[in-house]
Amino acid sequence: MLQAEREFRILNLIDNQGAVSVRELAELFDVTEVTVRRDLQRMESRELLRRTHGGAISTEQIAEVEHPATYEKSGVDVDALIISPVNNRAAHTLREKAIRNEIPFLAESCPQDGAIYLGPHNFEAGRQLGIWTADYIAANFRQEPIVLVLTQHSLPNTLERSQGFINELNNRLGHDITIISVDGNALYDQSYQVAYEALRSNPHINVIFGINDDSLLAGLQAYADLGFDLEQLLAVNIGGEGSTIFNKLMNVEAFKA
Repeated sequence: MLQAEREFRILNLIDNQGAVSVRELAELFDVTEVTVRRDLQRMESRELLRRTHGGAISTEQIAEVEHPATYEKSGVDVDALIISPVNNRAAHTLREKAIRNEIPFLAESCPQDGAIYLGPHNFEAGRQLGIWTADYIAANFRQEPIVLVLTQHSLPNTLERSQGFINELNNRLGHDITIISVDGNALYDQSYQVAYEALRSNPHINVIFGINDDSLLAGLQAYADLGFDLEQLLAVNIGGEGSTIFNKLMNVEAFKA
């Protein structure tokens, strides 16, 4: 499902129900909660809805929310912030205000200046998955492994994940492997488009690596939409952002690790 269709259905749900939750939407659209939050953030910027903790409501149901910097005036007791790895003006402003007001904040998944980092060692995570993948290929593949890497170049954490993965594959398999790397910006719709084109141009791709849940889910969907045999595919990713990816891990034979 493309972004525009998701937005249309989200607005219809809010009109009918008054409110929606991130978890509900993720399960309905079979995407990650991160994708849903990005959808809601984009729609809020166009004043189509108002985000709440864990979901969204109609703009008619809530008065204008004060800026986070005025939390003392609003009576909200802010102990700490959790900031996802996004590069935009709002996130930058929020970080600067947190530092200025001495509010501790956690940086999730990607280290940020002035923050307490909570997440993996991204390069090492990619390296460990590369070791597992190389061993699996050596034990099970009779054909040449052709690997599609769905990555993101704009953030250091995602770039380190793919670098660790690629480095280990090259170290262990050398010239016996072909690696095709494309940037899907870690977003489902963009990852689907670049994966679809890469798979159509290279129909013998038999390994897909996703830099996060959305990347891999998009790659699997593109592979299926092109009519390729999932029994010929090995799919792996770094992520774990919600129940969607774990359901796929349990139920899609090609998705191994």
